Amino acid sequence: MRSPWATGLMLLIALLVQCGTAAAEDRWEPDIRRFEAAPVVAGGVVFYGSSTFRL
Repeated sequence: MRSPWATGLMLLIALLVQCGTAAAEDRWEPDIRRFEAAPVVAGGVVFYGSSTFRL
């Protein structure tokens, strides 16, 4: 059985990680849109969802 302070600490860490991830996603969105709009170069790598394709 965990002590109450250990459970509280784990919940706090989980909240901080989740908030940090959401903030990072907001910062990455412009870069992702720019990357997706760029023309594909011959011999380049294309990321589609979780798959990677080499042209």
